[in-house]
Amino acid sequence: MSTCSSMQNSGSFSLDRTSPFSIMAEDVFVLLGCSTTSPVFDPNEDLCDTGSGSHVCRGLYSCKGVEGIGLEPNAPISTCCVYDPQIVLESGSGLDLPKLQCSSYTSIYGYGGDEGDPMKWQFGISLQYNDSYHTEACKNCEDSGGMCGFAGLAQSFACICQNGLNTTSNCFGRGYAWSGTWRPKSQSKMSIGGFLLSWMLLLI
Repeated sequence: MSTCSSMQNSGSFSLDRTSPFSIMAEDVFVLLGCSTTSPVFDPNEDLCDTGSGSHVCRGLYSCKGVEGIGLEPNAPISTCCVYDPQIVLESGSGLDLPKLQCSSYTSIYGYGGDEGDPMKWQFGISLQYNDSYHTEACKNCEDSGGMCGFAGLAQSFACICQNGLNTTSNCFGRGYAWSGTWRPKSQSKMSIGGFLLSWMLLLI
């Protein structure tokens, strides 16, 4: 996945259908360096946000990192497609860049308080548990401002708090607390491949 400071050609990606995750609706997906004949530009499909999404393309194409995918900084944004999902994309979604005729992709889950400066943007994909995996313990954790995860080889439940501590219950101070790095399960910002469009593009 590309960022403002580093862009590179990307391969395809898919999330296994048995995965308990869905993509958060707030994520903004961007396809970069696409051919003008790419199916994402099919006027009958209306897959790209050519309105408010244009500033995202202009921001990304202003980055020096675009040289990594064979473009010059401030290149025309006609090879850029912004897809901003308004629904949760579920497991089984995938991204086939060769089929889409695009060089790379990125995902933005936040703008760091400055939509005009792509160096401050937060790149990655935020995930959430599907409803069938959302337990009462996870709900209590999220209600306290934490993120649900798991700890160690046993993959026991961990509530990951913003202060860097992880607990067995929530971030209100109840439960046994650990410090260290744990793997988040819900709403985790993960720089893994993109899942965008496949629910539509698999039909293309």
